[in-house]
Amino acid sequence: MGQRICRLFRRVWAMITLLSIFAIGFLLVTGQNVLAADSATPEIWMFAGPRVANVAPGWEGLRTDSGDMWKPDAPWETVAHAVKVIQFAPTNVDRARDSDLQQAVANIKRRNIALAVGDG
Repeated sequence: MGQRICRLFRRVWAMITLLSIFAIGFLLVTGQNVLAADSATPEIWMFAGPRVANVAPGWEGLRTDSGDMWKPDAPWETVAHAVKVIQFAPTNVDRARDSDLQQAVANIKRRNIALAVGDG
């Protein structure tokens, strides 16, 4: 009878050990997946620009409302929360009035969005 109890105890102990190892491995793997999902969150960039004072030839009448997004009551609050970087084209910066550029930069800063200037 004593040997049966001893064998039973060893089997139970082996099962507990095996299940413990499995549980620890499972937690490690799922924990890494959670961390990987957080680091895989996309960084959303948005291509925009300040209001352009003197439009380049061929662009007259196109997107004349783009400068309106920098007004305090502009209806893009939901999008702004997801955007990490706003990129301005150098030509838009060159063709904007200083006051329009200042308004855009101040609004970007207020929303804690990074600013990039470039072509692509």
